[in-house]
Amino acid sequence: MQDEVILATAVILAIGVGAQWLGWRARIPSIVFLLGAGLFVGPITGIVEPDAILGDLLFPVVSMAVAVILFEGALGLGVQGIRDAGSTVLRLLTIGAGITLVATAFAAHWIFDIEYSLAWLLAGVLVVTGPTVVGPLVRAIGLRGRVAKILEAEGTLIDPMGAILAVLFFEAFFEEQVKGPWPMALLLTVVIGLVAGALGAALIVGTFGRYLVPDHLHNVMTLATVLMVFAVADALQPEAGLVAVTAMGVMLASQNRVSVAHVLEFNETLRTLFIAGLFILLGARIAPETLFSLGWQNALFLVALVVVVRPVAAFASTIRSDLSWRERTFIALTAPRGIVAAAIASIFSLRLMEEDA
Repeated sequence: MQDEVILATAVILAIGVGAQWLGWRARIPSIVFLLGAGLFVGPITGIVEPDAILGDLLFPVVSMAVAVILFEGALGLGVQGIRDAGSTVLRLLTIGAGITLVATAFAAHWIFDIEYSLAWLLAGVLVVTGPTVVGPLVRAIGLRGRVAKILEAEGTLIDPMGAILAVLFFEAFFEEQVKGPWPMALLLTVVIGLVAGALGAALIVGTFGRYLVPDHLHNVMTLATVLMVFAVADALQPEAGLVAVTAMGVMLASQNRVSVAHVLEFNETLRTLFIAGLFILLGARIAPETLFSLGWQNALFLVALVVVVRPVAAFASTIRSDLSWRERTFIALTAPRGIVAAAIASIFSLRLMEEDA
C-alpha cells in the first residue's frame, strides 16, 4: 500500500506539472489539460483512486491546499488590488452574487427537477468564480488593466462567500441541529475569520519586523501560520478558515512594515503544485457511471449559467460604471469555476451520501 501511495503521488505531480507546461506552450488555461488528465487517470483508466490512496485524509488535505491557494491569491491582490478594481468588485460580490445565487437555484430546480433544498445548496457552491482558473486564464490571454484586476479580485474574495453559503444551506436543510439562526452564523463566521486573519498577519509582521525569525525561515513560518490560522478558525466556526486566510493575505499585502515579496514567490510555487494536484485528484474521483450518464439537462444547465445567469448578474453589477461596453461584455462572459467549487462540491456530496446512509 505504501508503494502505491508513493507511486500515485509521483504520477499526480508529474502529470500535473506536465499539464501546466502544455497549457503554457499552447497558451490555453492549464485547467483544460488538468481536468483531462484527472479524468484519464481516474474514471477512464483507474490508475489513480484518491479515496483508496488517501482515505479519510483526502478532504483535510484538499481543504488545507485550498487554504494556501486562497492565501496566495489574496496576498497577490492586497487592498491596492481591490482599490484598483474599483467599486465594480463590491457590486459583483453583492448584486452579482445575489442574482447568481437566486437564478442558479431556480434553474437547478426547474431543469433537474430537484428539491429546493438541493437547488440552494448547489447554487451556494456555484456562486464562486475561481481564482485558480481566472488567474491562468488572464495570464494565458495576456489580459491587463482593470478588467483583469476586477476578475481576479472577484474570484479571490467570492470563494469564501460561496463556501459559507454552502455550509449555511447544508445546515439549514440537511442537519437536524442548526447552531442558531443563519444571520448570526454568517456574522460569526465573518467575525471569527477576520479576527483570526488579523492575528495571523500581526504575528508575521511582528516577528519579521523585529527580526525574530531568520530570512531562511520566513516562507515556512508563513506557511505554518496560514495553516494554523485556517485550522483554528475552521474549528471555531465552519468555513471561517477560508475567510481567515483570505483576510490574512490581504492584510499582509497591504502593510509596509515588512516585505512579503519573497513569501509571495514561495506561495506561487506551492499554488502551482497544489492546483495541479487538486484538479487531478478531484477529477479522478468522478465515478465512471456519472461521467457517462450526463444528459441534456446538464448541458442545458451549463448553458443557462453561462449564457443567462452570468451575463444578467454581470451587467446588473456594472450599471453606471465607467467600464466600456466591451469590458462589461468580457466580464459577463468570464465566470469559470475553479478548484474551490470542485472541492466544496466533493465535500458536500460525501456528506449527503452519509446523510442518506
